[in-house]
This record gives sequence, structure tokens and C-alpha cells, in this order.
Amino acid sequence: MIGTAIREARLKLKFSLQDLAMLVDCTRAHLCDIEHGRRFPSLALQERLRVALRLPEMDGPDTMVATGQLPRLPTRDEAVKIARVLKVPSNRKATP
Repeated sequence: MIGTAIREARLKLKFSLQDLAMLVDCTRAHLCDIEHGRRFPSLALQERLRVALRLPEMDGPDTMVATGQLPRLPTRDEAVKIARVLKVPSNRKATP
């Protein structure tokens, strides 16, 4: 989740919550909620956090997956394994 990545990057740079909040122009409480997954940062705040924490630029669906706005879909192999565990019947018809 994005909150965990933000927290790890913040701690790596030895920023307090208050330090980072001041740098990115948000409240310490809002930043705390983001780090704990209770809130998601706006795209504008994501960009300010990215710059302040010296994180690489991400765009498109990857950003939305990283922020939890879109779920990561399972790969085909993962989906097949899940279906086997759940014993979901295949929708393919058997050929004679």
C-alpha cells in the first residue's frame, strides 16, 4: 500500500510526521491516516510526497494500484490457482 511506502521512505530520510507534513503542506493527522491506510492522498498530494521523499515517478494504472484506488488483478496463473482452491468449475466446454 502507498501508506507503507510513504512511511518507509519517510523513516529512511529521518523525517518526522510533522517535518514531512510541513514539506508537503498537509496536516500531521492527515499524513498519519495515509500511512495507516485510513485515507488515500489526492493526486496532487501524491506528487508532493513523491518529490519530498525522492521517490521515482509513477503514472497511469500503476499509480492507482499502488495507492489502493485500483486492485491489483491476479495473473492468469494466480487466477487458475485460486479457482482450483475454491473448486470453481471451468466455463470451458469439454470437446469430444
